[in-house]
Amino acid sequence: MRNIFITWVALTALMLWWAYAADTIIQNIAGLQTSDTEGTYGNRAMTIGDGDLKFINLDGNADIIGDYFSGHYYDPAFGIFEINSWISNRLKIIDEASWSCPPSHTDKKLEWFSYSPNFGHMDFSHSSYICIPNDATDNTLNTYIWWYAYSSYIGFQSLSGILLDSSVDFSIDHDAEWKYIKVEGVVASEKNTELLDQFDGDLRVLGELTKSTFRKDIHQKVYPVISNLQVSLLPDPYTIPSNHLWESSWPNTSPGTKILNDKGLYFRDTEIRLGWQSNIEWNKTLVVEGANIYITGNITNADNDGILWIIALQKDGVGGNIYIDPTVTDIHAVMYADRSLMSYNGTNELDGSTSASSLANQLYIFGSVFSENTIGSSQNTPAECPYYVASSDCTTQNEAMQYDLNFLRKYILVQPVDASGDPVGDKIPQFSWVESQMWDSSNTNTETQKPGYRKYPVIIEYDPSIQQSPPPFFN
Repeated sequence: MRNIFITWVALTALMLWWAYAADTIIQNIAGLQTSDTEGTYGNRAMTIGDGDLKFINLDGNADIIGDYFSGHYYDPAFGIFEINSWISNRLKIIDEASWSCPPSHTDKKLEWFSYSPNFGHMDFSHSSYICIPNDATDNTLNTYIWWYAYSSYIGFQSLSGILLDSSVDFSIDHDAEWKYIKVEGVVASEKNTELLDQFDGDLRVLGELTKSTFRKDIHQKVYPVISNLQVSLLPDPYTIPSNHLWESSWPNTSPGTKILNDKGLYFRDTEIRLGWQSNIEWNKTLVVEGANIYITGNITNADNDGILWIIALQKDGVGGNIYIDPTVTDIHAVMYADRSLMSYNGTNELDGSTSASSLANQLYIFGSVFSENTIGSSQNTPAECPYYVASSDCTTQNEAMQYDLNFLRKYILVQPVDASGDPVGDKIPQFSWVESQMWDSSNTNTETQKPGYRKYPVIIEYDPSIQQSPPPFFN
């Protein structure tokens, strides 16, 4: 679904969770399952009940080596086999395998044992492996176990074909499964039905408002001011110093072209990078034409003492995007892009093939967003991109996902576990990455005020002060 203007209301603070090394649940067995291949004796298939077996992420990081199983399975002939909880004897991943997982999965070899008090150990080290999805946010894929464990006493046991839950469903109560962008407020779009289907009761659609109306308003206010300006050649890219946000107007030391009594700053044909970790003061507008804007650090407005408007205009098919670095957690600004908001690492635009560990931070935007991004249509058949993307560049879901706000981040909350694999403590972001600060920077009151919002990868909250104190060009 394309042509989107988004504003959001009624959110408050979200905690910035500190990172620490904790083992976390990756997956659980879904329901009652049996292996698809029988063992050596008794023509029996192994059985695993709902929640009997868990797959654990060692240290909560993106390294698969050392990730391990916890729990047990049932052999109809020989009874229950426990997975050893001792660190040295865990059933765990040790290395790459050379088996036959599909291209969407990674092959990994398993090592060590399961154990029965009556029949001893079953060795997984020689003939067993696991297939793990490459994309931890693809809820159509499963992790699954393959091949045999072996004991000289009872022969082969097969766990072949046992499916774990989708790799994005991490907690026993299913509260931490993959979520899309959070809507609570107002969304205007020319494709209202698709939005209503996705967001259900969270959505209110503004009657006849369309993308073209908002775009026309922006251009009519900005272009008369910038059309005949003379600009100086600058290093490309150019980074705006962080202290320029603290001033009451854009300072004389800025090399850009100052407009509107120094409340506006204009650049042409030069990529502008915002590399600060600073607080906004006073109202200012940044306009970049014919190039992209790259936000490399947090832009915050903890005391609500100003509004920053960021405008990216394309020229002759160049620019018009707002890039957001994966490390950024908070952007307190009103953003307009002739093209799209996209994740960007300084070199490449990140699409659906990007690993979850590379986009694991939460992102909170306080202000509003007007762009050509889609919401959800990357998952259509065929996948849909914004109108300006050539059909040859939008042939797969992965390519379309770089424009889809549902996949701007792949942040997920997961459940820490103890040595036995049992859940303990509060949920934390996957891979020990971080949550956003949200607007008040207190990092203390989210669970009391908005307990449901920690699990969303992207949140955009409308800043109502825009109506009382709009930034330059719009007052």
